[in-house]
Amino acid sequence: MQLLKVYYAYFSPGNTTEKVLSQIALSFENYPVESINLTSYDERQQEHHFKENELLIIGVPAYGGRVPVPVVDALSRFSGLNTPVVLVATYGNRDIDDTLMELKKNVTDKGFIPIGAASFVCQHTFLKECAEGRPDEEDLKMAKEFGDKLKERLRLLVTYDASNLEVPGNKM
Repeated sequence: MQLLKVYYAYFSPGNTTEKVLSQIALSFENYPVESINLTSYDERQQEHHFKENELLIIGVPAYGGRVPVPVVDALSRFSGLNTPVVLVATYGNRDIDDTLMELKKNVTDKGFIPIGAASFVCQHTFLKECAEGRPDEEDLKMAKEFGDKLKERLRLLVTYDASNLEVPGNKM
């Protein structure tokens, strides 16, 4: 697949999800890369349209094992055109539960094709002692390695031939 641009969209009240996504995006330094900060109310109100030869990496913290409500609302204004998407969930040292499954559901019916998914431990937004200091140097190294693997996968990918990506969670 020939990429023309990479976007990474994140909801990150504690700045930890943003740290993880920016590390993943570093793997695509040879492409134009643009961030979309969904933590900003004004940004969540914007329409975002993506093309087939673009990549969207979207990351959210798990709130009670779900995608935060403001993100679900923001995703209603996203549209793709057979656009590859990578799903990332961060969590405060407990579990992501259905977060990736819900995130996948919220993008596949809008023209996106999930091609990868990952979860990373990050310091809890409200209970700072949970996973304190995460993502740490090792976590960020793993995020960069994940990005490198995505880049290679995309090099070999034909989006119409992408299989249904399996993610953890209960069917909704």
